[in-house]
Amino acid sequence: MSEELNRREHSAPVKDYAYEARRSGTANIEPKSASDFFQDLLEAFKRLYLLPIILSVVFCTLFCVRARLTFNPIYRATATFTVNVNNASLHSSPTYSVNLAKQLSNTFPYIFGSDVLNNLIQQDLGMNEIPATIQAEAVGETNLFTINVYSRTPQTSYNVLHSAIDNYPRVADFVVGNTTLTLISESGLPQRPTNDISYKTELMKGVVVGCLVSLAVMIISVFTKTTVKDADDLKNMLNLKCLGTVPYIGRKRRGEGGMIEISDPDISRSFADSIRLLKARTQRACDENGYRVLLVASSMPGEGKTTIATNLAMSLALSGKRTALLDCDIRKPSTLGDLTNQKQSGIAEYLNGLVTIDDIINEPAEGLLVINGKTPSDEAAELMGTERMKELIEELKERTDVIVIDSPPASVIADAVVLSNLADCVLYVIRQEFTRKSRILDGLNHLSNGRAVFLGYVLNSANSSGSGYGYGGYGKYGQYSRYGRYGRYGRYGRYGRYSRYGRYSRYGSYSRYGSYSRYGYGYEKSKKK
Repeated sequence: MSEELNRREHSAPVKDYAYEARRSGTANIEPKSASDFFQDLLEAFKRLYLLPIILSVVFCTLFCVRARLTFNPIYRATATFTVNVNNASLHSSPTYSVNLAKQLSNTFPYIFGSDVLNNLIQQDLGMNEIPATIQAEAVGETNLFTINVYSRTPQTSYNVLHSAIDNYPRVADFVVGNTTLTLISESGLPQRPTNDISYKTELMKGVVVGCLVSLAVMIISVFTKTTVKDADDLKNMLNLKCLGTVPYIGRKRRGEGGMIEISDPDISRSFADSIRLLKARTQRACDENGYRVLLVASSMPGEGKTTIATNLAMSLALSGKRTALLDCDIRKPSTLGDLTNQKQSGIAEYLNGLVTIDDIINEPAEGLLVINGKTPSDEAAELMGTERMKELIEELKERTDVIVIDSPPASVIADAVVLSNLADCVLYVIRQEFTRKSRILDGLNHLSNGRAVFLGYVLNSANSSGSGYGYGGYGKYGQYSRYGRYGRYGRYGRYGRYSRYGRYSRYGSYSRYGSYSRYGYGYEKSKKK
């Protein structure tokens, strides 16, 4: 009875707070300042730096295709000639010639644009309307004139031009008297259109539109972003204790198996130290409350809970705690380690009654037992709630000091709730700049509906710009087919090769980290000494 009250005492604050946050429709989101806005916009650009390039290519392609499909070639037929008024020699004075040239330059364009001439051309060509544009202009104050006819087909332009020249004198007789056209030059049948597709212009338009749309998307993402920015966001949002922060590790720093592990000699010291600090705080909290079964959960796939669970189990084993690590995400099982002598059966086979416990336990190193998921199963919740699962936990309690369970995502499926009833406490993994706050609250609400006792949370991929995905993308588990394709993010490279760490050579007696002097957890070792 006291144990049940203790569970409720630990889980109630989270449940109540999550409920209040959901009911109010917010998770303590404060208005952004100008500096925060530009900082978030810069982070959005780093995260979406490929978006302007992709959209520019897309819009450039669309604009060029549209220009090609809607392109209408225009052909021009042109002629240059002189206009002479018959009997003008009777008045051949210079003044009269100048006045006549002015009159012709004013009336010539008007005649070619008049309805009378257009009707004559229609009758001549047998058309209801002229599918062309006629332009006429005078060359200075002379009797030299040019006619340009524009049409979509070269033959139409040529026919309209000659019809206009032939019918012009009939209209000019009523305006300037009897006139004669003397053709000087003519283009003939047009061979090429006068216009062309300006792909350069279309490409510039595509780049501009692509960049503007990308900027709009980034600004919208900044205003609508509800992911966890830093530890302060979680302090304002959750009534949970932060047990540690795990830094972002770039893709090039991963192990051979695509996994970050503390046993990798090339791993950064900041990551190894953060795991050891997390182990120390977790172990201290569990020892104070008598917890032995730890469920490592998260809201969504891709937050790095398998990474945290595995490295935490490894660190516990290296500290002398006999530890069991279980992959209980049997809908999408991982392979916890590149084990050389890996058992062919997994937890699903055991829960279905096909094998015994000894048939599924791998012991890659002294003090570390690993049980893989192996065979996928869609009946995960039913299998986790069976008596055989309880028997497995009880048997592992007899064989080990600590049991670390890697669970499915808590806000996606109900399997994690079933597992929380088997665990003594829950360590919640939250990845920075990844999961929406509403999803985090959903996951906490689901677990608190069971008997979950929240030990605290760990902020994963901390101090990153948001452009990365934890440990360089966690291998291939970022492609979630059903609710998360965990792929091989559980392949912990060489942690199965404990030959060089079998006696904790580098970490034996915590040579470098002995007494946890920097972290303030050395009182236990000091007492032993």
